[in-house]
Amino acid sequence: MTMANSSKILDKKSAAEKAIELYEQFFNIDEALDSSQFITDLDKIIEALGIKLLEGNLNDIFADDPEVDTEEQIAGFLYKEASGYMIAVNDQDALTRQRFTVAHEIGHLVLNHLEGDEAHSIFRNGVTTTGTDPREIAANAFAAELLMPERLFKRGFFLSDDSSELAMRFAVSLEATHVRLRNLGMIW
Repeated sequence: MTMANSSKILDKKSAAEKAIELYEQFFNIDEALDSSQFITDLDKIIEALGIKLLEGNLNDIFADDPEVDTEEQIAGFLYKEASGYMIAVNDQDALTRQRFTVAHEIGHLVLNHLEGDEAHSIFRNGVTTTGTDPREIAANAFAAELLMPERLFKRGFFLSDDSSELAMRFAVSLEATHVRLRNLGMIW
């Protein structure tokens, strides 16, 4: 897997292209279309990329850390350490949100948003959904494409235009489904 320079991969379209490249490294989209198997196996991707996954109540874990703002619910983070990468996800969140968080953090990794050799992290919380940080916008676009690849998503919509059923088919939240539908111009 090659990781691109973050200064060049900040727009949503480029991020989505990187997501579909990663998806196609692990899954055959044509087979998925034929079988109607729409759920992206994030565990397979995490294992192949050598990422450690930590699940826990992140707000409790960081409650006494003055450098971490726990005013907002911490959904997850990507951490770079000497031995590799770790994604932490808040196990207090719904499974669909946890999946989106993991995909979002994979996006930060693939889009090379953690630069340099020192250990540091990028947190995902309520602030990241405001749409102001280009890295967060790109990571959200990456996650949406990885979990709901456009071709599969349109096929799923063709099978049933019920957004609740569509969310279940892709194991994502109803909110993520609605955002994806709007971003693809399928609803207004």
